[in-house]
Amino acid sequence: MSDLHGRQERYEKLFAEIIKEKPEVVLMGGDLLPHGISNNRFISGYLKNKLRTLKEILKKEFPKFLIIMGNDDPKKFEKDFENLSDENLIFYLNLKKISIGDYQFYGYSYVPPTPFRMKDWEKYDVSRYTEPGIIPPEEGYITSQRAQYDIKYSTIKEDIQNYLGNEDLSKSVILFHTPPYNTKLDLVRPVLIENVETDKHAGSIAVRNFIELKQPLITLHGHLHESSCLSGAWHDRIGNTYCFNAAYHKSELSIIKFDLSAPQDAKRILI
Repeated sequence: MSDLHGRQERYEKLFAEIIKEKPEVVLMGGDLLPHGISNNRFISGYLKNKLRTLKEILKKEFPKFLIIMGNDDPKKFEKDFENLSDENLIFYLNLKKISIGDYQFYGYSYVPPTPFRMKDWEKYDVSRYTEPGIIPPEEGYITSQRAQYDIKYSTIKEDIQNYLGNEDLSKSVILFHTPPYNTKLDLVRPVLIENVETDKHAGSIAVRNFIELKQPLITLHGHLHESSCLSGAWHDRIGNTYCFNAAYHKSELSIIKFDLSAPQDAKRILI
C-alpha cells in the first residue's frame, strides 16, 4: 500500500487486515505521514506503539515491513523511521537492499519535480527541464541538510544507475514512490497554463527507461492518487515487468495483494 497520509482509520484497517491475512511481507510506498506534520509523535508514538502491539499479537508471524518515504513526508523525520528499523519493527528500504528467500527488495523515494514547495524527496528526472507550473527543486524548501549542488543538478536517472545499475533484478521487487512515465499508473488531469495544456502523464521517464532496460520482476508505486480513476487500471506491464500502483483517490484503504510466484494474479482490495 501507499499514500496513507497519516490517516489513522486507514492504518487501523491495515493492521486489522494484517492480523487476519498474516502476510510474510508488507510494502509501504511512501506518503505515510499526516499533512503538515510538525513533530515526530506520529512515528515515535502512534506508529511505534501499533507495530509493537502487532508484533506481540502475531509473534513469529509478524511480517517484514519494508518502508520508504514519499514526497509529502518531511525528510527530517527519516531518522525516526530508521529508529523503528533499529528496533526490528520495520526495514527502512530507501536506497537499500534486503533479500527474503530467493527475492531481492529495493526502495527509492524520489519523484520528479512537482508544483508543491517541499522538495525533500524531489529531483530532476533525466534533465533539468520542468513542465510549466512546476516548481524546480532549488526554488522550494527542504527540511533536512542537503548539498546545494545535489538539489540543483542531481537526477533520478543518475541515482537509479548508481543504486541499481549493476544488480541482477530478475527476481527483484522495487518499491518506487513515483510511477513510470506514460503508463496507466501516472495519469493526472491536465491544466491550462498560459494557454498550454500540461502533460497528462506525471511519472518518471528515468524509472520508465530503467524498467524497460533492466526488467525487474515487479515494481510498486504510489504518488498519483487519481491515476487509477483516470486510466481505469491500477496495474500495467512494461515488457515482462509487472507494475502496480497502490495510491487511491478516495477514502478507502487500497491494498494490493500478490504472490511473488504468480504476480499476474495480483488483486487490489479497497477497505
